[in-house]
Amino acid sequence: MIQKVESLVVAEAVVNLVQNSPEAAEVDCYIESYQNGREQGLMLWSSCAFKQRAQAIYIAQCRNSDQILICVGNYSMQSISEDAYSHKNLYKHNDYAGAAEFVLETAKRLFPIAK
Repeated sequence: MIQKVESLVVAEAVVNLVQNSPEAAEVDCYIESYQNGREQGLMLWSSCAFKQRAQAIYIAQCRNSDQILICVGNYSMQSISEDAYSHKNLYKHNDYAGAAEFVLETAKRLFPIAK
């Protein structure tokens, strides 16, 4: 049997909700994978942010529990920055909608479509 790591499954579920929201049209960013030990997840970031210090939103399952972990902070290529890890937001293991709402609102603020 071929299986995905649970942390990545959780991240995909949240990101799918974000991408399927009509409000996602207000966001300009990329989705990349990242790994931090047992946490494997997805991050949202924008190349437009390189004019300043790039920011990212990291999404995974918390390695110490089954909660949904959302971290927001400095971008780090294929990993998670210490800054982001120190800005954790935890959601109950089944609160995909709440986590997606937080990610979307944060993404709209950090990565708005240029007008």
